[in-house]
Amino acid sequence: MKAAAMKAPLRTFSQATVASSARKVQMSNFEKDQYINYQRIEDNLAVVRKRQVLFELGLNQPMTLAEKIVYGHLDDAHNQDIERG
Repeated sequence: MKAAAMKAPLRTFSQATVASSARKVQMSNFEKDQYINYQRIEDNLAVVRKRQVLFELGLNQPMTLAEKIVYGHLDDAHNQDIERG
């Protein structure tokens, strides 16, 4: 076998950053004028993280992916009741 054929494929990873969240991403092909508001989601998560620290709702463990999704989509992150589990 040739040496080139035996090489492992190169793996690349993409990263989500605040700069990439500033781009407008369409919700769907049917709603071309509706965009996902990533800044609101990031702001909601920041509010929930701050509330967790202040009220000791879960200092020992980071938020799960499910919690990030749910808490990121809260309508009123400042005033809604949050209970882990």
